[in-house]
Amino acid sequence: MSATSPIIERLMLLDQLKHLPALLEAEMPFDGAELLADLRARSSSAEAAGRHAEAVFLLSLLPQVEAALPRSALAVARAPATPMDLLDRLLALDSLLDQYLYARQYPDLARAAALAAQSWFARARIADVYRHSAVFAVVTVCWGGPDERAQGRVQWSAALRRRGAMRAALWQLNRAESDAAECTERFRLEILTARVALLEKSGELETAIRQAYQGLAEAESHGYTDIAQIFHHSLAANLRNMGRTSAALVHADSALALLRDETGMSFLRAFVLNLRGIIQEDLGEYDLGAADYAAAEAAAERAGDERSRFTAATNHAMSLMKAGRQREALHAFEQILADARRNQQHRKVAPTLNNIAQIRLEMGDAAGAHDCFRDAIHARPTMPQGDEGEMISWFGAGDALSRLGNDEAAEQMYFVALMTGMTAGCYETALAFYASRVTRTDGDHYALHDLLESAYAESASWPHRSVIGLRLADELIGKGRKEEGYALYVELLAETTSRDPESLECLRIRVGFASALAHRLSHPQAALKMLQEALQHVQRLLARTQVPDRRAELVDEHFNIYEELLGLLVGDPDALGLDEGTAWRLAFDLHEEAKSPTTLSRLATSPLTASEAETLLTQVAPPEGMAFVSFFCGQQHTYVFVVATDAGLRAERVGIGRDELRGATEGLRRTFNGDPESFPPLAPLRARAPHRRSIKFLDSLGPDLTAFVRHTKPGTLICAAPHGPLHLIPLHALPLADGTRLVLRNCVTYGPSLSVLASVLHRNAPLRRNGRALFVGVAAREDPNPASFETDGALLAAAGWRVTELTGADAHPAVVLAALREVDVAHFTCHGYTDPTHPMESGLVLSAYGARQPPTKYIRRISVARRSVILLRPTQLLGQPRLPTLLTLRACSSAWQAETNRGDESAGLTREFLQAGARSVLSTLWNVHQESSGWLVSALYARITADPSAPLWRCYWHAQQELLNRTDAPWLGHPYHFAPMVLNGDWR
Repeated sequence: MSATSPIIERLMLLDQLKHLPALLEAEMPFDGAELLADLRARSSSAEAAGRHAEAVFLLSLLPQVEAALPRSALAVARAPATPMDLLDRLLALDSLLDQYLYARQYPDLARAAALAAQSWFARARIADVYRHSAVFAVVTVCWGGPDERAQGRVQWSAALRRRGAMRAALWQLNRAESDAAECTERFRLEILTARVALLEKSGELETAIRQAYQGLAEAESHGYTDIAQIFHHSLAANLRNMGRTSAALVHADSALALLRDETGMSFLRAFVLNLRGIIQEDLGEYDLGAADYAAAEAAAERAGDERSRFTAATNHAMSLMKAGRQREALHAFEQILADARRNQQHRKVAPTLNNIAQIRLEMGDAAGAHDCFRDAIHARPTMPQGDEGEMISWFGAGDALSRLGNDEAAEQMYFVALMTGMTAGCYETALAFYASRVTRTDGDHYALHDLLESAYAESASWPHRSVIGLRLADELIGKGRKEEGYALYVELLAETTSRDPESLECLRIRVGFASALAHRLSHPQAALKMLQEALQHVQRLLARTQVPDRRAELVDEHFNIYEELLGLLVGDPDALGLDEGTAWRLAFDLHEEAKSPTTLSRLATSPLTASEAETLLTQVAPPEGMAFVSFFCGQQHTYVFVVATDAGLRAERVGIGRDELRGATEGLRRTFNGDPESFPPLAPLRARAPHRRSIKFLDSLGPDLTAFVRHTKPGTLICAAPHGPLHLIPLHALPLADGTRLVLRNCVTYGPSLSVLASVLHRNAPLRRNGRALFVGVAAREDPNPASFETDGALLAAAGWRVTELTGADAHPAVVLAALREVDVAHFTCHGYTDPTHPMESGLVLSAYGARQPPTKYIRRISVARRSVILLRPTQLLGQPRLPTLLTLRACSSAWQAETNRGDESAGLTREFLQAGARSVLSTLWNVHQESSGWLVSALYARITADPSAPLWRCYWHAQQELLNRTDAPWLGHPYHFAPMVLNGDWR
């Protein structure tokens, strides 16, 4: 029986891993290396004896014990035999004093170690470089020569600084300077870099910056590029912390430029690249930040610096999240988590779980986020005292509970997080987080107002000071002390503008101030001016952006600016001193700028202005007149803009917000398509009894969302440009104030946005009424009745078209692409796939060349390579010399769209085919009924060929009317049957 066997027995009886550090401390002294060896031996013995569960349990304890093991337990084994052996033993001790006392026991070895310490330190692994530097400091200060002692004191000071012992660190620096009175200019500058770092750690950033500039000038004058690089890096970090972001970027660039392109410099390059990436993000340049993180990850991998590599990978994933690309960010973090668990890097698990939880929270999965934050807390068994990561977990758990409606429990979590942060030494961060969340102070909670005031007065970190100041200003205004709140906002804005007017922090404060001016301080004109300045800032960011997708992400990030401006311009133009016409035109231009920026960029066109919309209307309106109706969905209100041939521009605000519309779209999906994943499962709607399921949730939206009809004439065309969730709402099926549905009064067609629609309308490809048609029908292997997918060619033939049919295995993408060049109408009956992350990779599911069996409809389950041979993607249409004028997608939910962000609204097949060059697309909002959708398409085709002079929209409207007026099938009057197929694009 070994000496550590009793400890192992106690470990096996331990009920919670968080008690592990305390148990090991209580068992001291013991040989830590022997304990780890015994654990491995016990596990092997248990496996050999067939006790597999015990073996696995003991193996799972190993990394936890190793992480919690007191380092002193690793230093109590046999006496050191060589100087290098002594250095390694000192490395196992945490305390500088313990290291010194241990070395005093072996003075001869220590003196010899002092001579070898420099080379030993140079060979230190990146992950342990700080611990090596502390040992180097101890032995060189005590047993080295004069020069070594001076260098050792600098290292000792750095070690003390990292431990928070500022006075002792300063004392060591002063001793280093006095010990090296005759030191070289270079060594004096090295001491100055240490002083700057000490000032930075102490929160004296202004003094640190001033001394760094002084040292930089001297280092550059003497040609010490490596020391100049250190000063540049320090200035970049400190200027960023002071909110002077643009200046920080200049120094980060200079620090990188001075780094030699050597393998030994890779760890420094990774460090600086990580910092520059963060600075780029502060300026809103997420793409540039992501590029820096990728370069940092590569540099860290070359240097073997696992900590910097993890930081870079995490920062890269975080940049995706900040840019609104949650799905990509979630995938990246899940990969980081898998790597950490596979490599047993347990300290990386908890922070990664925190990030995954935050993404789930932003994606609306509050319950999943709460569980993930809880797992992150439990993943820290070796840190019972708490740390910043645990504080973040508690705050996140509170956010999740708040989203779930449990505000009381959320407040408790916030308070626990505040106490954890204070205990862990993260006072300012904890208070900034607490201030931005807590709404009430009961019982043992601090008085929030007093807490905020003291924290704001004492805060030395500008980012935290600004967060605390904004919350304090809101508190002052909420308590009726409006003048004080106003003055504090002015102070914050002036301070952040003086630091860097182009930073996102400045933009955030400006928008917060403007919102307060508009809603609680009753200064709408000042709010308008400030919001316009904020908008100009966003427009500068948009102008600098070269990546199309980034434009929409920028709009999404600053969506509240557009929404606040629309609220002022449409809600109360009189208070702004503007007449309604002027205010509405400004509002129209704003809302159109915020819709479809990525699509517009790819189409090489600009947002449509109100004047241009009116001009376009006169060019394309039919003789009887028409109206453009464009929507903008905000969090609280929906804004409606009407441009009609017999009236000027009108604008209205409707009290229906984005969340209510999202709820309606989800209710519509479940009601019509069913929900087999729910409990109990919900079957699809019964086609002949659609009225058995209520659609009151949809009808209740009608009177408000269709109130714009008073500006239009009955019997005329309405072209609607929805926004956000409205893309999935059948506006034509909504009831008017008198209860009749809009489709009975007007024909409604759709467009992604008026700006995109203008580009489509300029294609000028008239629909030939007696030309050639292509029918493509492909069933999936999961479809119970594949033959039903291959009969729609008869609908086209019955209407008089000359039909080319490609069905089943004959319909592979290359053949279909070639056939599309020769026809005027293309009709697809197949499955569709929408990729919300990469919209242009969406497509129609066809057959692979030479396939012996039908394709699967579950595209996400197959590889990207396999997808490429069965999908007809919009990108493949971009090079086509000619496309069909009308493209019909008679597939389930082919008009379904995924909202990627509020800037580009939605990604779906309809939008992508219009962008690729199609003129008109007929697609479906939900899983259509085979029979009723066939009748509608048949009636449409028959009218197109029977009356060559009738515009497409009128043929489409009459086909809807035929379905509504079928007396032999009254159920067809339900929206489930007449409303799913919508006409997008050109209606002529």
